[in-house]
Amino acid sequence: MLLAALLGLSASPAMARENYALLIGDSPYPNLDQKYRLKGPTNDLRLVQPYLTTAAPAPFAPQDVIVLAAIRPAFSDLSAKVPPGDC
Repeated sequence: MLLAALLGLSASPAMARENYALLIGDSPYPNLDQKYRLKGPTNDLRLVQPYLTTAAPAPFAPQDVIVLAAIRPAFSDLSAKVPPGDC
């Protein structure tokens, strides 16, 4: 019983703060030998995004889970949202 209470206390701060995710799925690596290329990043994104917004232990608001096509602008936008020292 005490352990359950302690676990609840330790989870509370993570659940109270805002969480951000930047999901990047990129599979074409022209300079990398075919045998070393990743095969499913796009599919992984389709699975991870809904998990983060519906089932993750620390909740993510849908607008705070960014799936990328334009990587550089998204990094800039995300870094503007995150408080100093929280990286």
